[in-house]
Amino acid sequence: MDYQSASRADLIVKPDTDTLFSVLVSIKHIPKNSAPNGDREPEYRRSPLSSETLSLKTSDGQTRKLLVRYALRSSSKALAEYQGKRDSRQDTPVAITSDNLAIYADRVTVEKPKLHLQLSGHLLIEDGKQRRLGNEATIEFDAPDPIATLKFVDRPAR
Repeated sequence: MDYQSASRADLIVKPDTDTLFSVLVSIKHIPKNSAPNGDREPEYRRSPLSSETLSLKTSDGQTRKLLVRYALRSSSKALAEYQGKRDSRQDTPVAITSDNLAIYADRVTVEKPKLHLQLSGHLLIEDGKQRRLGNEATIEFDAPDPIATLKFVDRPAR
């Protein structure tokens, strides 16, 4: 079995704490004429995602970095929109990681330069302690604690 490398934003695990994070596994169709000896590169080895790093200086002078992995991107001066890829062989969401926070969604709109995110479609957010599911949410990465700004639009707060 072959394993492929994946990228994630820097992760800090503090002593005497438990941190849970998930790994997104992408499984793709392998064409019948692919040989295990490498004669033809199996389709699952080709990454369907591009990536870029967004960064922001927080009010306390720290730099917060977000690693964004996506299939399609469009941008204007004020916004950037990222989309995942959904097809019959593989669903590949937009993946955003920052420290121990991971976000997976079909579409992400980023308000520049504050890094306020609008998330939609098959949404999964993990913060190292819990997993939350939804269809629409917002989060503000310029806040001291972004997870505290997380608001789900499609369901009542718990």
